[in-house]
Amino acid sequence: MTIVGNICLALIYVVPDMAGYYFKPTDGPIPDTPLIFTILERLFEVGMLVTLIFNWQLFGTRTLPTPAMVVLSVVIVASMALYLAIWGVYFTTGRSLHILYGDWPFPLPLAITPVVLFIAAGLNAWNLLLVGFTALFGLFHILKSVDIYRNIHAEPPLPLAEGADLEYNDEKSLDEHGPKPAYPKEEIIMKKYECDICGYVYDPAVGDPDNGVAPGTAWEDVPADWTCPDCGVGKDDFSPVA
Repeated sequence: MTIVGNICLALIYVVPDMAGYYFKPTDGPIPDTPLIFTILERLFEVGMLVTLIFNWQLFGTRTLPTPAMVVLSVVIVASMALYLAIWGVYFTTGRSLHILYGDWPFPLPLAITPVVLFIAAGLNAWNLLLVGFTALFGLFHILKSVDIYRNIHAEPPLPLAEGADLEYNDEKSLDEHGPKPAYPKEEIIMKKYECDICGYVYDPAVGDPDNGVAPGTAWEDVPADWTCPDCGVGKDDFSPVA
């Protein structure tokens, strides 16, 4: 390819990428990635583009067999078309983060296609320096994209009801099905308790006003010397109602 053709190929990659930088996703910011990934990615990206434009062939020239050149040309065109198509979908469907980093038949096409494109172009022109820079760029570009992909698709923590603290049932931490789930604290402390002797049920919502226990008093807050209104036994003879 001539230097004009190489510049055009570089622009096909750079222009959509720069447009995506200025027209950011509308459904959330791109998650942060390790700074070293970005530094090395950009460093090798510059080397890749400069080597492409000036076609530095430090390892000599070589003409590949015609079938190989045909295959590489098809790969170049297909990668270029897919790369531009994905950016087209991104800009015409609301600029979603998931268009850039997932939700395609194969993972991270926007990270993989430029790497395949420039490696194929380097092999087709027998520019092994371009192949090397592209491989190094691709390594950190794909690592960075995988990190972003994992952050985007991570399961969010389940929300709790406002003001609800979690604690485990203190009767048993394990049963035949494994660990017991955590429940909102209110569900534990506001349980009803039944007298083992006479069957009287203490309801926290009702309390026992006749014996000085106001409505809304949780079982744990009932005085230790309180006794069953019906049979007179203490709190130790009460069990939680299932």
